[in-house]
Amino acid sequence: RTNSSNWSSAINPTHTRRVALLLWRSETWHSIRLPNQLSESQWIRNPKLRDNALEDAGYLCEFDSSHTSFVVGGNRFMEGHHLVPMEYQDRFPSQTLDFQENIFSLCPNCHRKIHLGETGDRIKMVNSLFNSRGREISEVVKVSLQIIESFYIDDWGSMCLGNNDR
Repeated sequence: RTNSSNWSSAINPTHTRRVALLLWRSETWHSIRLPNQLSESQWIRNPKLRDNALEDAGYLCEFDSSHTSFVVGGNRFMEGHHLVPMEYQDRFPSQTLDFQENIFSLCPNCHRKIHLGETGDRIKMVNSLFNSRGREISEVVKVSLQIIESFYIDDWGSMCLGNNDR
């Protein structure tokens, strides 16, 4: 296994995009970790899964379907959010966290709120999203609501901003 410091010196951003494009075009998608600009590394995601999740949700915010956004290409702009965060992929070595049931369609405000909002607000959102699709997620990844909640408690917003000085 290659550690992230070796990856950082071996792969520049142009190569990272090429590797991601090659994986995206391949028949099988694998979750791999490559360096990014904000933190030591980031797990590469399959954009087709995100697009499918947004389409399945009808381009509505799955936390609150009354939330609106601007329109792009005839659809409301929504963002994909992994309820079991990709940041914790190392804790689930036998299964990728990048699967469609784990990706929720959120309006930009809700997506920022689940990452950067007050802890109580984040936990409320996690509970709501888990209640709508937790069974399906748990069938793929053995994880409970309590474990998922723990991912959103300890300085989550700081981690999302790339500040790892906990």
